[in-house]
Amino acid sequence: MGFGHVVRSRALARAIGAPHVVALRGTAATAGSVRAMGATVIARSPDAMAAFRPEVVVIDDPSASEADRAMRMARAIAVPVASVHDLGLAHVASDLVIDASVIAGLRPHGVDLAGPRFTVLDPALIRLRVPQRSRRPDSVLIALGGGAHVLRYGSTLAFGICDALPAARVVVAPGFAGGARPVLPAGAAWLPEPRALPRALARCAVAVVGGGVTVAEACALATPVVAVAVVPAQRRTIQQFARAGAVIDGGRVDAPGTARRVAAAVARLFGAAPHVRQMTARARGLVDGRGASRVASALTDLAVRDGRSWHAA
Repeated sequence: MGFGHVVRSRALARAIGAPHVVALRGTAATAGSVRAMGATVIARSPDAMAAFRPEVVVIDDPSASEADRAMRMARAIAVPVASVHDLGLAHVASDLVIDASVIAGLRPHGVDLAGPRFTVLDPALIRLRVPQRSRRPDSVLIALGGGAHVLRYGSTLAFGICDALPAARVVVAPGFAGGARPVLPAGAAWLPEPRALPRALARCAVAVVGGGVTVAEACALATPVVAVAVVPAQRRTIQQFARAGAVIDGGRVDAPGTARRVAAAVARLFGAAPHVRQMTARARGLVDGRGASRVASALTDLAVRDGRSWHAA
């Protein structure tokens, strides 16, 4: 499970008004990082789920086999189940199927809540939105997710941008993984802590992000975006956003010449105010930042429909 899935589950818990409790699939180090984010972590086992006695289980797992396993655990204790998907992957026959990645506007068979209107983001995020004129000029944020890859690729992109744009002020989000941080070029710095990321994303002139949760957050904040795929599955997400005119597609982060191409795209956004206004308007039209509230309402309806006493209803 990537950290983007954990961030999404935290946003949904906040929208519901419920504690953030995660039955985590990951290493002990990952569990420690997730606890540091404020979550309660329980074992991903039938006994732990039965002991916790959930009113609703939300499955958010990119692995089809693991999603199916979680589904069987929930069914064994007769709990209603919702499932969150990206691009239709890891589909399970839950009671409420959510896939916010469908940009075409058509509801695929078996999906109850489809399209970017249901993108699950922290409900407090849109309060940070500021107009482009209020942002720090020539500022660039690089935010590629939470894993260890962030350190290597973030540093590479920072060097490419600073070489091409010496006046740029670059900040790199280090993610949640430990390890030594590589040296950054003059004019670049590491973001002090993960909690500073939302405000940095709202205040930068341009963001270079991966194709996970952060690209949707940037759209909701009307932040101009160059998106790069950190894992292969992110390519389709980025391509859909790019076809909608909401982001610039920077390709794969590990492809030859990516740093040079990303730097050129950042330079174009620095000097193209009309294009930036058009692009960010399209981005906000896709992701308005209120999807978590819509999903939370549907989850409450699911619990009530199942005859349970949902405490946040």
